[in-house]
Amino acid sequence: MQDPRIFIEHVPYKIYKSVGNKKSKYIYIARNPREVAVSLYKILSTKKPFPNNLLVGFNGTWGQFFDSFIKGETYYGGWFDHVSEWYEHRNDANVLFIWYEELLRDLSGSIIRISGFLDLPISEDLVKNICEKASFEVMKTDKDVKVADFLLLEPSTFFRSGTNRSWEEMFTDEQKSEIDQLMSKYFKREAELF
Repeated sequence: MQDPRIFIEHVPYKIYKSVGNKKSKYIYIARNPREVAVSLYKILSTKKPFPNNLLVGFNGTWGQFFDSFIKGETYYGGWFDHVSEWYEHRNDANVLFIWYEELLRDLSGSIIRISGFLDLPISEDLVKNICEKASFEVMKTDKDVKVADFLLLEPSTFFRSGTNRSWEEMFTDEQKSEIDQLMSKYFKREAELF
């Protein structure tokens, strides 16, 4: 393959550390664990089981799924372990760690930051174009967005609300408290982001 190459993965840092090289650059985007739990639950609850498919359906309740999520018994293991591994390397020269919430608050600034990290010049027009293409409205209706196809889902199922507060409809006070405690333990400063 010709450089530069782009891979999109959900792999723990320890895997990249063992196979990557020092010239590689990694952009890690993490999202509020409340939203991750709700999104994963909605996707898996909607998903029909298919043979040899990476993601199979989930038939339990939200409470059962939440307990599994907190214990790390979901795809790719525990969210807190996975994200904290990358977070520990957020100041490494070849790692750019971004919270999804930062993208929501300042997409154009984040695009410029990513461009700088990759040593790629970027024009104001290109930033504007990327912002338009990355909008929720465009991605939900764009036939070229293949993530939903890969997961064998309707795009309207994969792109649900376009907000970062849908978890509030699902979480009990006890579940919110449990996540808050884990956020404070793993990400003291960032806990206020959410």
